[in-house]
Amino acid sequence: MGVAAAGATGTTASPSVGGTAVLASDHVNQCAADPPSDLSDPDGDTGDVIGWVDGYWYNEPIDVTGPALTESELDTLVTRTAARVEALRCLTYDQLPPTEMRTRDEHRSELESQFESELTEADGAAENARLATALIAGQATDAIDLQLEVQTSFPAAFYDTQADFIGFITDNPDSIEIDQTILAHELVHALQDQNADLGPVFEQSTTDRFTSSLAVVEGDATLVEEQYTENCETGAWVDSCIRQSADPSLDVPSWPLTLEQLAAYNMPLVEETFETEGWTGVNGLLKNTPDSTVEALEPDRYGEFEPALPAVEDLSTAEWDRVDLEIATTRCSDSTR
Repeated sequence: MGVAAAGATGTTASPSVGGTAVLASDHVNQCAADPPSDLSDPDGDTGDVIGWVDGYWYNEPIDVTGPALTESELDTLVTRTAARVEALRCLTYDQLPPTEMRTRDEHRSELESQFESELTEADGAAENARLATALIAGQATDAIDLQLEVQTSFPAAFYDTQADFIGFITDNPDSIEIDQTILAHELVHALQDQNADLGPVFEQSTTDRFTSSLAVVEGDATLVEEQYTENCETGAWVDSCIRQSADPSLDVPSWPLTLEQLAAYNMPLVEETFETEGWTGVNGLLKNTPDSTVEALEPDRYGEFEPALPAVEDLSTAEWDRVDLEIATTRCSDSTR
């Protein structure tokens, strides 16, 4: 999820194309199937039909306008959005993930439970040292608490790779309101998980490898979101997109930590790979993520750069204790945004 959509409130809609159900060919990928004129469901095995999901074609009009949605309208919007994501991303879903609406307090409580069950005291000490060394936080700051504050302050949605569902964060639990482009972003993560398995992304042995892997995952989803958004803004989709405007009162607990986490969204490896090799090349990145952010930042070095540990003279005294961790990463939750 991009920061521009974080903590969104209010809604705006993109221009509508009108009554036509036909998109210009350059607004979806050539891999997308051609829908019949009557938009009837495809015959036979639909597993390889790109752009049709559970009864809806990517260019099929739906009677969903928002901003507030019923559960039935949400299901319809998710399904048709998934068909559009297929038509842009050239992959198909095995099945659609369920969606959940959560208050920010509920999301925080869930993350707290996850942190408590997965992170040890040594993990906390290592993260405290990392953030202090990087001048992201002071030495007296509890790094895990700060991570929790950042991860619950502004995200509008997330995809949980362990439980396989899309969560939307709401400040009004009595109303279902979402941004369609953010939904598309999270649906890309579900598509990635089903086709390439995102689990290993959160099991990297170093922060550098974690960030470079996340750069592929988020770069892919962000690229599709940008294509989807362009279609919304130009009126290329068959009907208006449900959008939400950014909250001007957004309160970010730590800009340094927030910007560090968002850096993965802006590394050029995915975009440059897409420009030269198309989605086939991006699929390859998902299955063989870079070893270092050097490769994510400098795409021409992908597959050639070999990380090496620097030789640093140990000048510490007996007054210092080493934090001993088998795995030290910044992973604090198995979810993508």
